[in-house]
Amino acid sequence: MEKNNLADTTWIKVEVDKGMFSSECAVEIRLYNGKKISLFADKSILKQKGGEWYLKVTKIRKENSTEQLILLPTEAFETSSRWASVPLNE
Repeated sequence: MEKNNLADTTWIKVEVDKGMFSSECAVEIRLYNGKKISLFADKSILKQKGGEWYLKVTKIRKENSTEQLILLPTEAFETSSRWASVPLNE
C-alpha cells in the first residue's frame, strides 16, 4: 500500500525576485495547469540549490501520478488562497 504522507513538508521549485523587505522575496509558482501564482515569502522558507530556488510547503496529497495538492505558507495574490495543485516533480 502506498503511503500518502499526509501533511509532510516538501520543497517546490519557484522563481524568486526581490521582496518589499530585506527579510522576504517575491515568489512565483507554476501550477499544474501551467498558470502562475505569486506571493511574498520569508527567506527562512526558501533555499537555493544548484542555481534553482525552492519554497518550503506542506504536501497535502498526491492527486495522481503527475500532480500534488499543497498548502502554501501564505495566500497567493491571484487566488486569495493557500491551496495549490502543482506538478509532482517540481
